[in-house]
Amino acid sequence: MGMFISSSIHFRTLSFIMLGLISCLGITQTVFAQSSRGRTVSLQSVPLTSAVGNVQKITLSGSLDQGGEMVFDGNQYSAPDRFGDFQKNTGTYFPPVAVRFAYVDMPDPTGKRRKVYEILGALQPAKSRYYLVSPSKKTGDYRLVIDRPGEDRRVISLEAMAEPALPNVRVPRILKIEHALLKSNPPTLVVTVTGQVNTAGWTEAKLTRRVYVQPPADGIWEYDLFATPPAGNPPAAVAMVKATNRWPNFDATAVKGVRVFGVDDGVVEVRF
Repeated sequence: MGMFISSSIHFRTLSFIMLGLISCLGITQTVFAQSSRGRTVSLQSVPLTSAVGNVQKITLSGSLDQGGEMVFDGNQYSAPDRFGDFQKNTGTYFPPVAVRFAYVDMPDPTGKRRKVYEILGALQPAKSRYYLVSPSKKTGDYRLVIDRPGEDRRVISLEAMAEPALPNVRVPRILKIEHALLKSNPPTLVVTVTGQVNTAGWTEAKLTRRVYVQPPADGIWEYDLFATPPAGNPPAAVAMVKATNRWPNFDATAVKGVRVFGVDDGVVEVRF
């Protein structure tokens, strides 16, 4: 009997010690954070009445566990119409910036089980820190919180983009660029790019040509290869994606080559 009581006391003591260690190490918060793995977002702000630096509008898309992209749009927008819609007054191209999301382990003081992710990358303006506040359900309200030295904290509401213009992740590595000139009237330039990704299951590969206010002085036109990663946490595997872009009625005298942007291996360029 004495041995049984002693064993029970030791087991209970050990249990309390283990629970204390789990609490101190934040294991419960870490497990809770994993519930957002695989969630993808495609969000945008409305044009800002008070710009962040020179930025008038921000879009954010990607996967919370695999990274994504932000666009810091510096175009000028008109005042909203009666429907609350804005019209873009300028057409400057602002390339997307590759970002990743770092989970910030902190409790939600409102009890709504929201999560906070710091957005890491070459963000604008310089020295700014961006945080995405994610609701417990995908359809809830998202917020972008911006901290800039010497300024008050900015909180910007984000809305879902009904039809994102691009699949949501830049393909990490560009392997090969192929091009062909179709002798139609007018001629058509066909560019096909093969990229490498780090898991199976990527879909919706799309090759997008950048649009310029003025043609590039060196005649090298730039493209981006995007694709949608699989949901969840698939095992690592080397896989390929391929996409084609057709450019009808292009000016053959102004195009001397193409440059395609990846992430890990930078850019790949082909001259004609």
